[in-house]
Amino acid sequence: MRATPLPAGAAIGQAAPRPAASGADHATSQLFVAKLEAAAQPAVAAPALAAAAPEAGLTVTDMLGRVVTLPRPPRRIVLLDARDIVTMALLHPDPAGLVAGWAGAELLDSEVLRQGYAARPGGGAIPVVGGATPDSRSLESILALAPDLVVATAQAEPALAGGSLPRQLAAAGIPTLFSSADANTPGAAG
Repeated sequence: MRATPLPAGAAIGQAAPRPAASGADHATSQLFVAKLEAAAQPAVAAPALAAAAPEAGLTVTDMLGRVVTLPRPPRRIVLLDARDIVTMALLHPDPAGLVAGWAGAELLDSEVLRQGYAARPGGGAIPVVGGATPDSRSLESILALAPDLVVATAQAEPALAGGSLPRQLAAAGIPTLFSSADANTPGAAG
């Protein structure tokens, strides 16, 4: 993720001027916004849904096209790519409050991101379960955090889906979802 410089005279929080979009670009933009709004609805409604039906399950299709059932909305998430916290920030007002641990924090390419998300509410640092490479991840460290969900990055680790880590996590009752910032259609990641 690279920061985009602000146009001359623009201030943070001020909308930057947008170039005129072609018909196809506009339709794609509208589709993206609609999908983002739809994706945000469960996250925004999750606390109310959890209070109304604490044992209600949630079935989703991840970016590798796998159908994954979560027994309840996740409250303790391990990110195998710390950069996924940026996506979580679009869907939850306090993403660091949900992150039980992460790997690859060195991939956060902005000091602002590192400082903004490295600590959980209450001041404790987010525990590290490994580095940027799949072989640096510690199953024992992940299990010790007792997560409800592990999120892996589909485009960076497609071989992980068939690897031992998701199977070992599943055997421990922990689902794994594969995300992708490169695609918005299941199975198109990478």
